Amino acid sequence: MKMKKIVALVTASALCLGMSMTVMADYSIDDDNLVGTNGIDAVTNANPNGDYGVNMDNVVDGTLYEIQQKYVDEYRAKYPDTDLTDEQIVASFTTDQIKAIEDEVNAVLDVFRANGESNEERLDIFKKNGYVIPAGDVEAVVLATADLTATWNNGGAEMTDEEFKKRFPNGMTQQINVGDLVAKNDLGIGDTVYVLHYDVTTGVWETIPATVQSVGGDAWITVNFKSLSPIGIVKVMSNNKVIALDKAGKPITDDKGNIKVVNTNKNTTSKDVKVKAASTIGKSPKTGEF
Repeated sequence: MKMKKIVALVTASALCLGMSMTVMADYSIDDDNLVGTNGIDAVTNANPNGDYGVNMDNVVDGTLYEIQQKYVDEYRAKYPDTDLTDEQIVASFTTDQIKAIEDEVNAVLDVFRANGESNEERLDIFKKNGYVIPAGDVEAVVLATADLTATWNNGGAEMTDEEFKKRFPNGMTQQINVGDLVAKNDLGIGDTVYVLHYDVTTGVWETIPATVQSVGGDAWITVNFKSLSPIGIVKVMSNNKVIALDKAGKPITDDKGNIKVVNTNKNTTSKDVKVKAASTIGKSPKTGEF
């Protein structure tokens, strides 16, 4: 069974392990200049039986937890007969192991930081996923970050990665409420955003394009996730205007070769989203989307 936010674990469990074990030290996770840490309001479940629930947790705690769990799983694979609990295994980590976990967590979070180098890292993720980034001033702006988790019985025990993959071999499709993001970031119905999804197991980032849609008078995106891992929602901009990319990863252009601007709704508000629920203003042609 997964642990919840091991970073807050007290050392009481470690005290019973005796002198042979190393008590877990405090982690040093640099999150001072993370951007987009808020804004995802709700997630709906494609879950007619009501036997699981999906949550969006803090990306820092969630990423630390996911990577710690990977080390715990490696320990159990090496010592399958161990009687130690997950908490006790974490408490036994050496200084070098803790440093390795810190470095891995910070490397993931670097993508969500507010500096030029981080923007280049985000653009590099797009390139590795087959996109051709247009020349000029291009920025992948982070709108929100979260760690995706699922619990049994809508609030019970957390679903493990193994349970997730067994239950959802083709991935889990969820709707994410982005109403606040639309209102605050000059986006409209029909605009394209991208979900950067990090698979802790493989160490690989993927980009998932999603179209902002009106559902029940609010703004939502629909995303299929292959694992329970950290995510970030970003918009791709060129010269301060949101752009979309076609199936070849190139910016969509008009007959004159001008880059297509996705959003024409300026200063969009939550009220505007509801009023323009049926609008196709700024919507990319379906032939140009992934």
